[in-house]
Amino acid sequence: MKIGMRPAAGLAAILYLAAGVCAVAATPRQHAVTCLWSREISDTHIPDNQTIIFVMRDGARWRTRLSGYCPALKTYGFSYRIPDSRICDRMIIHVNRTHTPCALGTLERLPDPPAK
Repeated sequence: MKIGMRPAAGLAAILYLAAGVCAVAATPRQHAVTCLWSREISDTHIPDNQTIIFVMRDGARWRTRLSGYCPALKTYGFSYRIPDSRICDRMIIHVNRTHTPCALGTLERLPDPPAK
């Protein structure tokens, strides 16, 4: 039996999804999704109610600006549920104590601080 390109591509996509792998295709108007492994995060800083900075074990810093104002984020911090141990662009977090849902923006790597 001969399988054409389109059915073969569909079969490959089904096999990837069945294996728990998620591939995100980027079109010219989209960007690839950026994710951070949660086990590699050593600290977080919340400078205001719309910004979170993740500090990685290797010293790299990543910033996300939330898609909107997130009341009490700076005061109470946040929690999240991650089924695959990754924090990704546009993920939903919840403010501790108030349980307010807030959407992360895109993750962007910050430049390394100058050496002393």
